[in-house]
Amino acid sequence: MNATIIARTPTSFTLQVEVPYNDSMLGFEEALQQRLNDAGVLATAEGLKRFDTDGAPITVGAVKLTTKGPVEKDYQTPYGVATVARHVYQSPDGGKTYCAPGKLGKGGSDVAQKPFAGTLRVTNPVRQSLASSRKRVLRGPGATRAAKRRQRVSGSCDGAPKYPTSREPTS
Repeated sequence: MNATIIARTPTSFTLQVEVPYNDSMLGFEEALQQRLNDAGVLATAEGLKRFDTDGAPITVGAVKLTTKGPVEKDYQTPYGVATVARHVYQSPDGGKTYCAPGKLGKGGSDVAQKPFAGTLRVTNPVRQSLASSRKRVLRGPGATRAAKRRQRVSGSCDGAPKYPTSREPTS
């Protein structure tokens, strides 16, 4: 990866991105986009790690969920797939596993009735190409004619008359 975290503080972190020069502008822009996407994946993974729990049991209603330990999962981001190991919780009876959506207090004491309602886990994400995910706004050649006809042309851009209104006698 060409993006690295070079410094961390309690409130932020600093990324360093290396972008190579290229023989063509198109090649440079593609490399730049790839490196910035790598940096976005790295930054998102770092942010997700900060929202992981400490592994303490969580009580939801009358059910006590315990962690199965950190498990690597894939998370779809706007920049690509970030793989992050986070604590996964399960009831003693087995069944579904859950990943807590944010930092919880000790023992999960500040968990509401539905603590995992906003959690999104993606197991096998498929990244769409940028061109296919954008809406097309191209119009046919006659689409702007009506708009151009409605525009009023009041004179030249600088406001000066196009033809002189009076002539000075020449000698």
